[in-house]
Amino acid sequence: MHDLPIELQQIVLMKERGRFLSKIPYFEQAGQAFIRDLASTSVMYFFPREEIIQYSETITRELFCIRKGTCQILSDDLSEIVGIYGEGMYFGEAGFLFGKQATMTVRAKTHCEILVLDFDKIKSVLERYPVIERQITELQLTPEYYDTLLQSVEEIMKSEEQDDDTLKKKYASLTYQGRRYAKKSKCYIGVPFCLAIHCTSDGNVFDLFWP
Repeated sequence: MHDLPIELQQIVLMKERGRFLSKIPYFEQAGQAFIRDLASTSVMYFFPREEIIQYSETITRELFCIRKGTCQILSDDLSEIVGIYGEGMYFGEAGFLFGKQATMTVRAKTHCEILVLDFDKIKSVLERYPVIERQITELQLTPEYYDTLLQSVEEIMKSEEQDDDTLKKKYASLTYQGRRYAKKSKCYIGVPFCLAIHCTSDGNVFDLFWP
């Protein structure tokens, strides 16, 4: 991929990721040029089944968009499955937009391809599009939007939905450690037409696989 001309790289990334990024509400009116540049900053991660993608109360400036697969939303003590996220859905807005703690723990139910945007990395893109940058800044300065995010999470946490025709109150096979949780153990960082890198939680390369 990195051996390809920049223009061709952008075309490939736009085709693979553009339609997902353009569905994010605060980017859907941004235009193709912005989405193309946004896609070039994104990273695709591959999570195996049962792997934690985001832990509640951690702080990260990342937005997670589900390209393929299904994710489970877990209760605060990790004992219940309270919701489901599917393809095209996204999470992590509290940290991405506001630099706040993550509001929920999300785990891969199936093998998942997760498209990740890092707010610190897209700042250079926003600088090239002042109108969009101003809209994002205004959104970040609107406390009502953050409050709405929190209310949505509270509603999810109160729910007792169905999962595969069984109550989502089954115990999750995770260990609760007070207010802290173990970091995610592994994921795969995908690069189109290249090797996928299998990483451990400390960032070291564990093995290499073809995607």
